[in-house]
Amino acid sequence: MKMNTFRIGVTVVALQVLLVNWLHSEGNSLDVELAGKKVEAPEVMEPDVDLGRPKNPEFNELLVLFEHPEVLKVEREVERWKREKKISLAPWFPNFSASFQWEDSTKYDHPTLGEQDQSRSVSRLSVDQLLFDFGEGYFQYQTAVEEWKGIQAKLYETCDRIIYEGLSAGLKSLLQKKLLDQAIASEKNFLEQKGLEQQKVKGGQGFSTDVLQVEVQHLGALAKVQQASLDHASALEGVVRWWGKDGMSFSEEFLVRIESLMEETPLPEPSELADWVDGAPALLQNRHERLAMSSRKYSMMGGRWGPKVSLRLVSQRGEELGGVGSYDREDRVSLQAELPLNLGGTFIDEVASVGLQLESLVEEGRGLARETLKDLKVGILTLKTKSELVKTRRDQMRIAQKYLEGAEKERLMGRRSLIDVLNGELLRLQAESEMEIARVERVLAWSRVLQLCGRLGQTFSLQ
Repeated sequence: MKMNTFRIGVTVVALQVLLVNWLHSEGNSLDVELAGKKVEAPEVMEPDVDLGRPKNPEFNELLVLFEHPEVLKVEREVERWKREKKISLAPWFPNFSASFQWEDSTKYDHPTLGEQDQSRSVSRLSVDQLLFDFGEGYFQYQTAVEEWKGIQAKLYETCDRIIYEGLSAGLKSLLQKKLLDQAIASEKNFLEQKGLEQQKVKGGQGFSTDVLQVEVQHLGALAKVQQASLDHASALEGVVRWWGKDGMSFSEEFLVRIESLMEETPLPEPSELADWVDGAPALLQNRHERLAMSSRKYSMMGGRWGPKVSLRLVSQRGEELGGVGSYDREDRVSLQAELPLNLGGTFIDEVASVGLQLESLVEEGRGLARETLKDLKVGILTLKTKSELVKTRRDQMRIAQKYLEGAEKERLMGRRSLIDVLNGELLRLQAESEMEIARVERVLAWSRVLQLCGRLGQTFSLQ
């Protein structure tokens, strides 16, 4: 009898494995089609170390961004769902229970015998093991696994977004500091020109209208200094928001390091765009949410429609003292099957509701794929345009510097005045400002492309 029970248990477990594998294959067939190509997002593997906590990163200044509250919040969610995975396995572990009962009584059962003291003790040990649940437990576990992977993908997306926002704030503060220095230099330049024009008027060699013209230019330069000071202060507040109360001192050396990294980072070819979009964390999260919803649907169906088979082992000992003492022992092995018969109308609606949520997630995934592909194309075009613009601005600055050096030489030869040299210096300052703006915009465009595809943190060796 015991051998037959064991064979039945093995048979039902094997049937369950075949059934849940078939159902799970149905749930996995929900991949998004992108540009006529079925996109299957790669699995999000469990990291061996804490995400975003490398020991020796090349850009260790960026590590402070992982202390941002948004990142810490999602990390707690990752840890919670990691525990939920273990909790979902609880029904498949043996359930042990033990009990002990002791009774002491006085019995009046015969006129001649009188009263009789009796005591009885009963000990019981039972083990319950679930053998088959029509996929309910399996899909509960799969739901927890996919939710955990989806939160991991959200963590990658959050980290990349925080890195991008933090870089944007930091590089803009560096740019505003440079623009402020250049605005101050321009204001001093116009002030010096104003003094020269006033001297010419006093010497009878100039015109008062020239003084007024330079004064207007000087006031315009002074207004730019005031605006640049405000922009710089605002940019510094942005740095504090993303980098903490102490902020971060962004330097030219940091910008140069990023530009050097840009040269080493290849961009996707047109034929690789779908693969890059495939790895976007938002799409990974959507895929795992769809798989979790699909598993939840099959778990509900298995729990309400399918039979459950469990094995119970019971060992009981009883001993009675007093009167005619006795001792009894009982060992039982039972196989229990349950089949729900009353499903109710609300359950059909519950399954339909989950199905509608699943369809909504599928449509959301298609929309995310299209939107990410569009943003990626725009981002790559913007990056290429900004790269060409940087080359143009460098040529502009080189020519402006060459003009300034020529004006200084010609002034020494008596062919140019000091005002001509000052004008040349203004041209160089203007060209330098335009070049710095183009450099920062190119770095931000490059960062945006990598952030869209979930590769920004990896590129900085932070993930």
